[in-house]
Amino acid sequence: MVIGNASYQNSPLKNPISDASSIENALKKLGFKVFKYTNLKKRSEFENIITRHFSSSDQYNSTLFFYAGHGMQLKNNNYLVPTDVRLENPEDVISQCYPLSDILEKSKSKVNIIFLDACRNNNFGITSSSGLAHLQYNNDSNFFIGYATSPNAVAQDGTGSNSIYTQAILKYIHQPVDIFKFHTEVNKGVREQTQDQQIPWQSGSLSVPFYFSD
Repeated sequence: MVIGNASYQNSPLKNPISDASSIENALKKLGFKVFKYTNLKKRSEFENIITRHFSSSDQYNSTLFFYAGHGMQLKNNNYLVPTDVRLENPEDVISQCYPLSDILEKSKSKVNIIFLDACRNNNFGITSSSGLAHLQYNNDSNFFIGYATSPNAVAQDGTGSNSIYTQAILKYIHQPVDIFKFHTEVNKGVREQTQDQQIPWQSGSLSVPFYFSD
């Protein structure tokens, strides 16, 4: 599943739609069945789509979730931000934004990959913490979670049609290496391009190896 959210009224983003389309094309070439969605307006849209697609994820060897758009943390939880939110206090984050923990609970494949290009700066002004929190989850043994940058930091959009993090994913996704080596190369590429101003992060563990390409 690939989601790109860009049309925020208070804090629009330039690249998430292009990021989602580029990742969609790359995954299709690798043999993935891809479902792409853009500019999800409400939490209920996230809930309906993710519940529908991940309810039967246990029948697949692997699933992948890519999100480009605004994300935020609150009380050690990470949230994906719909485009039509009206955030006036922290409670609005809980009621209007979609918790990452729900994806971790719903996805039941042998291998679950998540990429979050969602640590971008925002103008919502609801929480004092920047970016996303990088946490360990109870069921993280079946997950690999790649973050665009380090905890509590902000990722850059970049000057081209794709964000810097997405550019690096697209550059290395066809290499025949396991997911941890792959993300090490992504990390190196982003760090070089940003002169160490942005450092991708990862969490989770996998009980079986995963390769995008043989």
